[in-house]
Amino acid sequence: MNIAPFALLTFTLYAQTSQQPQATATVTTQQVAQPATQPSAAYLNDELGLAFDHPKTWKESKVKVKNNEKIVLTDPKSWHPPRTDSTTRFLLPLPGVDERGILEIFSATFNQDEDTWQIVQRDINDKMNRTVLRQWNEEVLGVPLLMTKIESKDKGVDLITETGLMYSATPRKLIFRLTASPTNFDKADYAWRQSLQSIRTTDGRLPSSEDPARKLTPKDLTPGGYHKVIWTPPTPAQVTVMKGAVSNEAAAGGKKVWLRTPAGWKVQKNSDGSFTLTSPLLSSPAKVTVASTLDSDPPGKALMRSSGATLQGFTKVLKREEKGPYANRAQVLVDWICRRGMSGTKPMFSFDSAGASGDNYWIVSWTGSDASGAARDRKALESLSEIMSVEAAP
Repeated sequence: MNIAPFALLTFTLYAQTSQQPQATATVTTQQVAQPATQPSAAYLNDELGLAFDHPKTWKESKVKVKNNEKIVLTDPKSWHPPRTDSTTRFLLPLPGVDERGILEIFSATFNQDEDTWQIVQRDINDKMNRTVLRQWNEEVLGVPLLMTKIESKDKGVDLITETGLMYSATPRKLIFRLTASPTNFDKADYAWRQSLQSIRTTDGRLPSSEDPARKLTPKDLTPGGYHKVIWTPPTPAQVTVMKGAVSNEAAAGGKKVWLRTPAGWKVQKNSDGSFTLTSPLLSSPAKVTVASTLDSDPPGKALMRSSGATLQGFTKVLKREEKGPYANRAQVLVDWICRRGMSGTKPMFSFDSAGASGDNYWIVSWTGSDASGAARDRKALESLSEIMSVEAAP
């Protein structure tokens, strides 16, 4: 997944919900609609290639966000990443009240599909214990605007926040975040919507929607010199290749494959082609599915869908951990997501992982409620993911 690794992006990842119907609004013109009749000023962002007009009464400032990304630089040795990244913040006067709305403008690199973005939002937002009020799509300049509205608290103060990602086929994409109190949010939203009507590209050409299948250019991969990261990963220790001792026949991409599982696990094939795996070391069964990118989602997206499904059982997530991608003992690229939390008044644990080799991959999905055996369960599932592989049948 190509998401820029900077701290400011994490402020804009919020959850989606399926409880509200989707709605679509459209802003497709390049013509400038001035907000109200008061004197206006222009905001120009050369990195995004976008501009919009806003009242001069909006107070604009630059906000610096710490960059905690740790990298090892090798070439050029004279280049170093910034200690901070900057974003733009506006304070919006609201009619009839002393409160001011807060509008923040970010940029981000994201080249995957809309569903992946929203699944990530849901997961991160749940981790941050925020309540999603609504998630929907709009349209601006002919491209999707992926919207989320949330409710949160900041030092005991209730807040409403609305965010939007402009899903354009550009190296970096516009993200805005609008925040105000529940009482005055509609006033802030109206003020921002008036200015949003004036948004335009700086080159006068309408953008196109992002296509996850498009070939990325060098500019897409390194958008902006100050975001360029050149590094050398540490050389991994050499390990002996080890594959599962038990071969289980499966099908993926219309072809016969073998799911290789470690000894000591009981494997039962289900009518839908999935497998149920049990072990004396695991408190409840794990489900394993086998698929191929030839006719199914990429493994990363499949993992996010599996993780999103297990997330539904939680009423509160206390801790979320993830690892990957890394090569397991069978030389399969593995990612996993592990959660600990509550389902009502009972403890709940989940483990989702994906292992890809060539066109084929496996997905593990597991949930449990045994707090006393949680550490043993996790160790067993990590060990399973460390050995399991899927191979094309000869």
